[in-house]
Amino acid sequence: SSGINAEWPLRPGGGRRDAETLVIKSRNITAVCVEPDACHGLRMQGSAALNMCAIAAGHADGYFEFGMHIWDMAAASVILSEAGGVILSPIAGEEFCLLKRRVIAAASVELGTVLQSKIQSIEYASD
Repeated sequence: SSGINAEWPLRPGGGRRDAETLVIKSRNITAVCVEPDACHGLRMQGSAALNMCAIAAGHADGYFEFGMHIWDMAAASVILSEAGGVILSPIAGEEFCLLKRRVIAAASVELGTVLQSKIQSIEYASD
């Protein structure tokens, strides 16, 4: 069972408030949390960097978010990678790109793949 971090940004310039996006975000959180063997808790720390560094420090196991900018996650992606974690695109088979404003971060490839299979990607204009 894993501790998962996510975000629901509603700030101007970050997350979107349109109904379609909010429904997808709600479904994603539900999909990850519905299986007690897969997720024992969901946290929202308010920062992509903090969420990713929590995995690097062993305080969380996985994280997903859509809509943040490259500067919100660039340094943390290096920290997590150096700590042995993985950074993935939410779309299986797609190479991760900091500019696409979407991320799955995980303590293991296995957990990252599980998260990929459960969440629906949300498209944002690239940075």
